[in-house]
Amino acid sequence: MRNSLAITLVLSVAVGASGFTLKFAQSDGQAMTVIREGESFHLVVHAPDKGACGISTFKADVTVFDLKTGAYIDREDETFREFGIGSGLFFWVDESGRKRAVPVGGRRSYSEVTEMEHSLGSPLWQEGNWEYVDEDAEAALGIGLMGDLATSPQAGYPANKRAVRFQYTHYDGDLSGNTAEKPIEGRFTNNDTLIAIVADQTDRRNIAATQMKVFSTVATVSVTPTRFAYGCGSSCETITVTIRDPDENLDCNKVDAVPFFVIVNPGGFDTDDGSLDSSTDRVTEFCALMSFGGVLGPGQTRWAEHLVPGDPIYQPIRWYNIYDAPVPYTLKNISTGRLDAAPTWSRYIDYPNNWLDPEVVAAIANGGVGLGRVLFYAYETGVNTGVFEHKFGSLDQLQRALGFRTFIPGTTIAFYYIDPNDFSDLTMGWAEVGNRPRSRTYVADANGTPVSVVRIGDALYVKVLDADANKSACCPDEVAVHLCNPHGEDDCEWWFGIPEVGNNSGIFFSQSGMRLLPVWDAVAGYQLVWHSGTFEAYNGDTILIRYNSVKVLP
Repeated sequence: MRNSLAITLVLSVAVGASGFTLKFAQSDGQAMTVIREGESFHLVVHAPDKGACGISTFKADVTVFDLKTGAYIDREDETFREFGIGSGLFFWVDESGRKRAVPVGGRRSYSEVTEMEHSLGSPLWQEGNWEYVDEDAEAALGIGLMGDLATSPQAGYPANKRAVRFQYTHYDGDLSGNTAEKPIEGRFTNNDTLIAIVADQTDRRNIAATQMKVFSTVATVSVTPTRFAYGCGSSCETITVTIRDPDENLDCNKVDAVPFFVIVNPGGFDTDDGSLDSSTDRVTEFCALMSFGGVLGPGQTRWAEHLVPGDPIYQPIRWYNIYDAPVPYTLKNISTGRLDAAPTWSRYIDYPNNWLDPEVVAAIANGGVGLGRVLFYAYETGVNTGVFEHKFGSLDQLQRALGFRTFIPGTTIAFYYIDPNDFSDLTMGWAEVGNRPRSRTYVADANGTPVSVVRIGDALYVKVLDADANKSACCPDEVAVHLCNPHGEDDCEWWFGIPEVGNNSGIFFSQSGMRLLPVWDAVAGYQLVWHSGTFEAYNGDTILIRYNSVKVLP
């Protein structure tokens, strides 16, 4: 039936309007136009003519599909049975004659947090492991499926305006680079549209179609307190990260969990030039973490030892591995302050060694690889709450959890949450250590007024407040910001030369905007290009704009 899908869609408009309609429905037959992941639907045909004639069952072909992820159900000779004599409501039933409930989404596991990635939820579904990615970035990164590490620094830039619809079937889950042995399961994403088609085998005129959206909510992150301090004893408030995301409450009878990421002074060290080359790549901020997957740990190598500890993994974080903890590293126990006997498996980035705990760095046998942990998990506060929490405890305990020596006054700690199956839903919280004056960065409109939403087709403007960047009282200075979109291989841009609005003001504003364009244009097609002076995104995406003050922490 799949080969005739396009024809079927056209036919459903022309016929089936009289006495044969289809709907997604609840078990009582009430129509559904939206569904949350983890819920189930029934397919119900309203055929009053059949009911009036005393027909209790009929055979039909069934197709349900999700064009975005490629998930589909395609079955022939399925049975629809009337429930309620003369009602004309025929439910899709299983072999035993019971109403067939079809789950939309689930988890690979509820017992192992590193295996809690999204799945299709039922063996009725097939595939669902497709994604549109940039041809350049995919070929360069390889992810253990194709190619090798790029030798040219610019080899992985999205530059040629070519996208591929790629099916992810397996990946190098053990980071050895020798085998690609971990299977990749399909999934749904929030805001997807499910389309169902039923073709009556007993009357070829009866073909009907319907559609339903996968529900989406915008997640939030809060960090308490927002200002951290040492030495406050029992009066210290427990450092708590709270994530509210009802989309991740996939089973109302079980406690779910979500991953989140913590980065200290993101981008404030070893600036990355954006190339996909291990001699220059530095995973110092969130978009680099999403693109490269973090860095390798002690004893780990990839691609015939071309990559060694401290090098980027070159395995992007996607729906199928976002819960993975692929790197082992020895840390201190957060309660006792003593080195743990066993390594902590997580994701790490390579911080400057003088930021990190010297005992932890020295404990690594290969000469001291300084890694800081970035991956943590927040657990649902109870079944069916959709609220997730992680308690770090005191600032000393957070410091040990990240592998740091100390946090000096002025340190910024960022907490990132990205929906595990909807990377357009990104949110973050942050906290500061101490009470030192800080720079501030805003997305603004053309008048310099801060805004939180920008429409595709408009322009991006950035406003920075930083007295430390006012180096010369007589003349306007300039600053630079970094823009990135962690939704897949979406855009990444450096914006240099943002001018000071007046001598000695410490206020910097991009008086000419950067154009915000769609990744896919109705006329031009796929048009994503990195470092092009324009920014490409999808509707609903979150754009991160990062500014690092000229006053660099030691």
